[in-house]
Amino acid sequence: MAVEETAVQNEQDQKYQQAKLLYLKHTTDAELEQAEQLFAELGEYARAPWYLARCRALREFTVGNTVSFGQWDGEPIRWTVLERRGKLRLLHAQTILTQKAYNEQRVLMSWKACSLREWLNHAFAEQVFTKEERGQLVASAVHAAANPDYSTPGGQDSMDKVFLFGIDELKKYYPENASRELGAWWWTRTPGSNLVSAVAVYPDGSLYIPGININYTDGGVRPAMWILLKA
Repeated sequence: MAVEETAVQNEQDQKYQQAKLLYLKHTTDAELEQAEQLFAELGEYARAPWYLARCRALREFTVGNTVSFGQWDGEPIRWTVLERRGKLRLLHAQTILTQKAYNEQRVLMSWKACSLREWLNHAFAEQVFTKEERGQLVASAVHAAANPDYSTPGGQDSMDKVFLFGIDELKKYYPENASRELGAWWWTRTPGSNLVSAVAVYPDGSLYIPGININYTDGGVRPAMWILLKA
C-alpha cells in the first residue's frame, strides 16, 4: 500500500509541477486552458485550488471577451478585450461613457496637450477605478499620427494610461463601419483637416476625416487602455 500511495503522490506532484510551469510560462490561451484543466483534476492537492482560481480569472480576459473594470455612474464599465501581450490586455470601452470637448478652447491643439487627455489620465482614472485597479493601468506609448488625407501633424507622441484610439487603431480593430457604429458620434485622437479639429466616428460608424471642432462639448468619449493582469 505504501508503494502505491507513493506512486500516486509522485504522479500528483508531477502533474502539479507541470500545471504550475504551464501557468507561469504560458504565452497562449490554449496553454492557460491546459493548466486550468490540470489544476481542476488535482482537486485540493497543494495550492491547486488557488492556481485554478487564477487561471479562471486570467481566462476571463481572453481576446474577444467582454469584461468589467471600474465603475461609471455607479455601474460597472464594460470593455472589449482587443489584444494580448503576455499578461497585458488592451481594453476598449464598449460604449460612449460621457460627452466632452476634445479641448475646452478652440485653439491650435494636439492630442498630447488637449484637455480631454488630461482629464482621462487624471480625473477620470481617479473617479472610475479603485486604487488596486489604478495599479493595473500601464502607461503605454501613444503615437500621434498625422491626418491621412490632410497631413495635419499629430504633434508629439505621449505616454498614457488612458487614451482614445486614432484612425490606425480603429481600422485595425474595427475594420468595418458597422463594428464602430454606436448611434452617436465620438472622438478619435487624430487631428482633422487643421489643428482646431479632430477626426470623429459618425453615428453610422464611418470616419469623418475632416474632423469636428475640438471645443464641441457633445463629442462622445470612448476610452481605451492597457492593463496588467495579476498572476
